[in-house]
Amino acid sequence: MSPIYRFCIPVFFVFMFSQTLHSQWNSKTTMGEYALDVRGMGDPEDIDTIKQRKMIVMVLQDDVKVVSKLTKSGDTAGLAAYKLSVKTINDNFIEAVNLLWPYHEEFIYKSYDELQAMEKELKPQYAVIYFARYETYTDEGETKVRTSYDINWGGDYLVGGKGYAAKNRSDKDFYTVMKVSLLEELRKAPPFQVPMSRVVPNKADMYFGLNYARWYMHMKLERVSEEQMNDTLQNNCRKLENLVLLISADDVRHGLIDDPFKAYYPIKFNVVPKEMLEEIIMTNASGYAYLLVNCGKACVMNTQTGEPLYISRLYDWDTYISFDKMGKEIAKIIGK
Repeated sequence: MSPIYRFCIPVFFVFMFSQTLHSQWNSKTTMGEYALDVRGMGDPEDIDTIKQRKMIVMVLQDDVKVVSKLTKSGDTAGLAAYKLSVKTINDNFIEAVNLLWPYHEEFIYKSYDELQAMEKELKPQYAVIYFARYETYTDEGETKVRTSYDINWGGDYLVGGKGYAAKNRSDKDFYTVMKVSLLEELRKAPPFQVPMSRVVPNKADMYFGLNYARWYMHMKLERVSEEQMNDTLQNNCRKLENLVLLISADDVRHGLIDDPFKAYYPIKFNVVPKEMLEEIIMTNASGYAYLLVNCGKACVMNTQTGEPLYISRLYDWDTYISFDKMGKEIAKIIGK
């Protein structure tokens, strides 16, 4: 089991954002001001209750309608790809939870339908780690949010479908969140939630989310103040001076890295294949940090310890990040 570090970091959630963001490094700035709104989340009492309960990991299940559609159309390759992808996602999530989750040694694995079928009086015995997908849409001029607790897609954007690779990048209108909640409050604001960089999370997402949860929940239990949170984040950022920042080639291909970043980022960085980056993250390799882009916010994590080193301001609602500004901020902090 990886050690729990005393760390402080905000949880951010896209559609709840409602504040004007200020500079990350303004001493008067609180975590809630420069991060996405966390009101109503993270009660120490709820987190302590989660620790005491049996823990369920919600896994994906094959969608009967999807299987039926692919079977009737004779798309055997698509059906095989779909089933394999769902299995792979579940296997990766189960492996990551067993490795990184600090409060339980045994887990129960259930689908969303199985959770719904549980007796109401039994639910207060359990907590749950799970993914939820959010999609914003307009209905008669009104913006609404559609929620799915099973992150399979439809049509060409289905796992394994021809539109999957291009659409899998999370943005402000279509994204997935990792959550930790009391089972009876599955549909309510949870004690912890954080957006993933992809609608169907990859290994790097899962490791990021679980490491993030570990520190956030530990911080809440320790009653760490917002001032201490800001100080810790700024001190962590200075560690980048001795680390090589790794950027996924997959992100570069999707246009998330801009040329000015190269001019302003003050320390060495390398663009590496996605598979290599995941291997470095999962083996806790030393000497590196990695960049993860979640719904318009850049997070830099330490590959060895998993601790967050930098969180960018949310410059706009687009997925695209102004990395030249990120480079300038980091340079200012470490004195380059």
